[in-house]
Amino acid sequence: MARKKLRTIGKRVVRELERKLPEEILKQYETEFSNYKKVLTQERNSKEKIYSLHEPQTACIAKGKAHKAYEFGTKVAVTRGRKTGVITSINDFQAILTIAKP
Repeated sequence: MARKKLRTIGKRVVRELERKLPEEILKQYETEFSNYKKVLTQERNSKEKIYSLHEPQTACIAKGKAHKAYEFGTKVAVTRGRKTGVITSINDFQAILTIAKP
């Protein structure tokens, strides 16, 4: 019940801000508002969830361990030269989102 009430309040605040803010300010914060809407409409079993508003690319990574089954972050691979130490490439991988079972 509390989660539903918070979601209702959040949606109301976002709608009110969209109505009352000037167009130029809304265009500046367009990505933030889309993230807010996505957070407010996401469900427990939906893919591409947003776990953190200040870092939206964060993903849930299944660890497979009993004491720490899930971790939140981004997987990154860094390739550097053995002798020179110069970084040649950086790749980030979107983790497959998993849902923690209660």
